[in-house]
Amino acid sequence: MKRRIFYGWIVAAAGAGVMGVAIGIINNCFGLLVVPICEELGFGRQDVAVNQTLLNLAAMIVAMLSSVLFTGTRLKHWMRAGAVFMCAFYGCFAFAQALPVFYAIALITGLAQGMVNVVPFSIIISQWFHEKRGMALGIVYMGSGVGGMLFNALGGQLVNAFGWRTTVLIFDAILFIVCVPLVFFVIRTDPAECGLRPFGEAMQEHAVAAPLREERRKLSLTIPFFVIAVDIIFAALAVNGIASTSTPYYEDIFHSGVVSANLTSAFMASLALGKFLLGSLYDRLGVTRATALTRGLLIATLFALYMGKRPIFVGLFVVCSGIAAATNSISIPFLARVVDPDDIVTLTGLYSGLQSFGSLLAPVFCGWICDTTGSYAQAYLLCGVAVIALLPVLLLTLRRRVLTLQQCHH
Repeated sequence: MKRRIFYGWIVAAAGAGVMGVAIGIINNCFGLLVVPICEELGFGRQDVAVNQTLLNLAAMIVAMLSSVLFTGTRLKHWMRAGAVFMCAFYGCFAFAQALPVFYAIALITGLAQGMVNVVPFSIIISQWFHEKRGMALGIVYMGSGVGGMLFNALGGQLVNAFGWRTTVLIFDAILFIVCVPLVFFVIRTDPAECGLRPFGEAMQEHAVAAPLREERRKLSLTIPFFVIAVDIIFAALAVNGIASTSTPYYEDIFHSGVVSANLTSAFMASLALGKFLLGSLYDRLGVTRATALTRGLLIATLFALYMGKRPIFVGLFVVCSGIAAATNSISIPFLARVVDPDDIVTLTGLYSGLQSFGSLLAPVFCGWICDTTGSYAQAYLLCGVAVIALLPVLLLTLRRRVLTLQQCHH
C-alpha cells in the first residue's frame, strides 16, 4: 500500500503560501511604494516609513496577546478572521490621500496580518511536528522570501507601467485569491483535527522530571531571557532596516527603480533559500552555532550595504542577506526553547513581540538617518556596531544555558 504524505507537510506548504502573500506583499514590497507615494503626494520618506512602523506595531500587539488569543480552537477562528480583514483593508491603500488615512489602514491591516503571521505558524508547526521542526518552520517561512522575490520583480514592472495605486489593487487581488482559501480549507491548526498525531511524537519524552521543571521556572526571567530579548530587538532593528530600506537605498545610488527592484528580488530569493537552510541548520548545528552563523552573516550584510554600489559588495549583500534576514522568524522558537522548554508558546509570543518592536523602530530610525545625512548608509553602520557589541555576550549566554539544560536532562 502506498504511504500517504504526512498532512503536516501539506500544512507547512500551505503556510508558505500564506506567508508568501501576507509578508511577501504587505511587508517585503512596501519599499516599492515609498518613492512613488512621496513623489505623488509630497510626503517625506520618514512620513511614509511610519506605515511600516505601524504594521510592525500591530504585529507586536498581536504577538504579546498570543498566549490569550491563540489557545485551543481560537487560533483557527482568529486566523480566518485575520485573513478576511487583511485582504479587505490592504486594498484601501490604493485610495488613500492623507497620512492619517494611510496610518489607520496600516494599523488595521497589521492587526489582521498578525493573525496569520509568524506567531500562529510557530504554534501550528510546534503542534504538528516534534521532530524536523526546524525543517518545517523553514518551509513555512521561506514563503515570505519567495513571495518577496516574485512580487518585488512583478511590482517593479507594475509600478512603472500602471502606477503604485493600481499595483496595490493587483496585489490585493492576489492576496485574497491565495490566502483566504488556504486558511479556510487547507490549514489545520492541530493534528487531532485530522485524527493524526504529531510527527515524531513516539520518540519524544512525555514527562519531565520535577527538578528540571523547577529549574526551568527559575531561569525563564533571568539573565538568559533578557540577553536574548535585547539581541532579538537589535537583530530585528537591523534586519527590518535592511528589508525596509534596501530598495530605496539602491534606487538612490543606481538611479533606477527597475535595478533596485531586481536587487530586492534577488535579496528575497536569497531570503527564501536562507529560511529553508536555516531551519535545517538549527536542527543540525544547535542553537549556539546556528545563531553565531546568522549574526556573522548579518554583520557582513550590513557592511556590504554600507560600502555601496561596488559590484563585489552588491554580490556580498545578495549572498549573505538570505540567512542573515531569516533569523527574524526562524530563530525565535529555538531561542525560546533554550530559555524555557516548558513554556515555548508564551515565550515565542513574547519574543515575537520584541522582534516586532525592533522592526517597528527600523523604518523610522533609518528614515531619520536618511533625511539627516542624505543616505541610509550610516544607519547600516550603526546597526552593525550594535550587533557586534552584543554578540560575545549572546553566544556565551547561549552556550552556558544549553550546557545547563543538558546537565538537567542527565
